[in-house]
Amino acid sequence: MSRCFRMEVKVSKFNPKRYKDICDVLLNMWGFDPLDMPGKKDKVPKELILSGEDNLTGGKSDDEFANDLAQAVWKANGRYCEVEVISTYLEVTPPSDIHTWTKGDYQEWLATNREITNADNQDVPRSIDNHGESERLGI
Repeated sequence: MSRCFRMEVKVSKFNPKRYKDICDVLLNMWGFDPLDMPGKKDKVPKELILSGEDNLTGGKSDDEFANDLAQAVWKANGRYCEVEVISTYLEVTPPSDIHTWTKGDYQEWLATNREITNADNQDVPRSIDNHGESERLGI
């Protein structure tokens, strides 16, 4: 069953060197418009704020999707950064849910998904595939 949602995502306190990786993950996981992201010539922003509508499929709840998205952003960033997801189910009015995670949530997730493999010697969890489907990395 497919359900239409609007996802508003705010990512802040991220590694500017990983900005493109974070953008790629977000574009692969949800129907965000690539034109909403600053181009290569633009200065990397302090916060990345995106909104997009798409269908949530595969039997996942918006909570599960939001967790997967936050974990994929952390992986792309190579360390903790702030992630906030506001999900709005568009087929019924209201509800909207706001999902936020603490550094403690990140530490708990990282403890079960640790690999030291990148050039920055940062903690990097397992990768996601090119289709944007993250591995189930439950917190």
